[in-house]
Amino acid sequence: MIKDFGKKRFIMGVTLFIFFVAVNLLIWAFTSQSGMESNVISNALSKMIENVTSLFFQVNPNDYFWKETLNLILRKVGHFVEYMLLGMTFCAFLNVYLMKIKTPAQIAVVFCPTVAVLDEFRQTFVAGRTPRLFDIAVDTCGALLGIALVTVAFAVFWRMRSLEKRIKFLESNGVNGVNTVE
Repeated sequence: MIKDFGKKRFIMGVTLFIFFVAVNLLIWAFTSQSGMESNVISNALSKMIENVTSLFFQVNPNDYFWKETLNLILRKVGHFVEYMLLGMTFCAFLNVYLMKIKTPAQIAVVFCPTVAVLDEFRQTFVAGRTPRLFDIAVDTCGALLGIALVTVAFAVFWRMRSLEKRIKFLESNGVNGVNTVE
């Protein structure tokens, strides 16, 4: 069913859909990397953080934190952020398209963890990668945060829009100064 979109809503919907597809492609591209390729990228980022930190603090590059722990943290933060963006873009797209609050959130809450499960399953076919339940949990938490942020933002927007329409209606019917402070 195609809704009657205004021009701005149509453009916003298409833009959000493009971002949603881009986030999905990003997730699947990262999943397609071998374990070694993925590790090289996260180790390079760890090294950059270590170098910047060493400008301000004394850093022992042989410390286990710089060798292993930071790499692991960055990988999990990457999972979280990717899926937060997925949850945000998908939920925002559905909010614009459906013009509702609860339904888009409910659909996104089912969709995003499903993508996480499929993404982890797909890793069984990539050299040097293994699926992990912990990664699904991290992905789901990121998606839930993204969905919650967008749902709250759209709830505030729709409430403000509703109040604005109510004020305009009252003013058009001769009621002036409704709840105004001078």
